[in-house]
Amino acid sequence: MTPTKPAVVWIVDDVESVRKSLGAVLETADLSVRDFASAGEFLAEFSPEAVGCVIVDHHMPDMTGIELL
Repeated sequence: MTPTKPAVVWIVDDVESVRKSLGAVLETADLSVRDFASAGEFLAEFSPEAVGCVIVDHHMPDMTGIELL
């Protein structure tokens, strides 16, 4: 049996306080969280084989949340 990687909740938001507070709440539920300040930062590290979900801000500079999705 192949071990599975734990699911991750990725938070993409240009406002640090939003990322940190949302991440803290999710971590209290024992979820693994990664946060990114921009869509570009997220895309540079994201792997399509990864398991999880993305919480993304709609209004960000350079690339909106909709464009990222």
